[in-house]
Amino acid sequence: MIKDLMSKAEFKKATEVDYNRRWASMTAIGRGVATAHAANGAVEQHKALVTLLKLTYTWKREYKTRNPTKTWQASRRAAGVTGLETQIRHLFATTFLEQDNAFRAALNAKLDRARGVISGIYGIGQHIPGTLRGGMRTLSSEDYMFEYLEPQHRGNATQISNKWKASTEMVSFGEFITNSVAKDPGFLTDLDKMNGKVRVGLDDHEKWVQYLDADARKPYEIKAKGLNRFARDMDGGADFHTGNHESEPKHKGWSIFVMDAGNCIYSHSKAVKYFHHSSFLSGSPTKSAGTLRVDRGKITHVTMASGHYAPGKVQALAIARVLLVKFAAHSDSARAQTELGTVKLCPDFEQKDFYNALEYLKAGGDVTGLVKTAFPAKLDPIVALA
Repeated sequence: MIKDLMSKAEFKKATEVDYNRRWASMTAIGRGVATAHAANGAVEQHKALVTLLKLTYTWKREYKTRNPTKTWQASRRAAGVTGLETQIRHLFATTFLEQDNAFRAALNAKLDRARGVISGIYGIGQHIPGTLRGGMRTLSSEDYMFEYLEPQHRGNATQISNKWKASTEMVSFGEFITNSVAKDPGFLTDLDKMNGKVRVGLDDHEKWVQYLDADARKPYEIKAKGLNRFARDMDGGADFHTGNHESEPKHKGWSIFVMDAGNCIYSHSKAVKYFHHSSFLSGSPTKSAGTLRVDRGKITHVTMASGHYAPGKVQALAIARVLLVKFAAHSDSARAQTELGTVKLCPDFEQKDFYNALEYLKAGGDVTGLVKTAFPAKLDPIVALA
């Protein structure tokens, strides 16, 4: 038994409400409490408490999924869960302080190894996110870092990394996957099933996040074939039109894009867990990234909405500057500037405030005094492009 930790019966009483049905995640917490009390030795008890704390987070996520307009604090079971969390954190700071410090040191060592891999590839010594020379932007978080490191680039690679962090093996992320599969051939398949990734008729590249090599990404490049008139080879050279695309499941009329170091712009629809911003350049750094609204070849709106790369002012200025150069290649400087002035640019992730792209570029990204424009009207799809 663990002193100062409520029992399974006490937890059940603390989370009782006027209806008896308990979600699976709530039942799992109760079982986790019993498992922690039954564990032998301080190390095993601490490990059980870490797992128990994760189970409380699982319940919170489930509550939010079931009640998207509320927070988990609104639940009448919240007080009992919070009380349990408080007890666990107190135990980490007192009874299990030695074990918790050792656990955190081991976890940090593992993360440093993974960061070292990224550092070696990107040529930076800092933890991501980071901006490289020339304004190139690296992947923005550990979630995306593990998607990059996982051999099949699974969108659920974070779940694998969580198992790696919780393990006692002091091996690299890749070695952990190899060892886990050797012990249990169904290790990855079980995760895929849990995430709905195993379906009849899907090729491997459709099961996980698709990463394109140099040849595979070429058809996705939007090329200027006139003054602010863009097309892709994969569309047979027809004017690119994002009315037929979506940057999120409920955000139609937009496509996602990235720009590489050579100022090539690649764009396509996003497909959650299948095709992301990381897909175009196989997780490599970008010069700019976000979303585009293109009306029959004409770029009308650009945003910096990319969770994978978390672009900012530097990347917003980069895309504005490159568009001006691409426009000028098909016209004179004055007409190119006038055309850039028709493009509305949103320099942040929220996609709320849009500015005249030419004015934004001239102001060096300082939006003070710039006039905001509203979110654009819906862009309808078209059956056949002219």
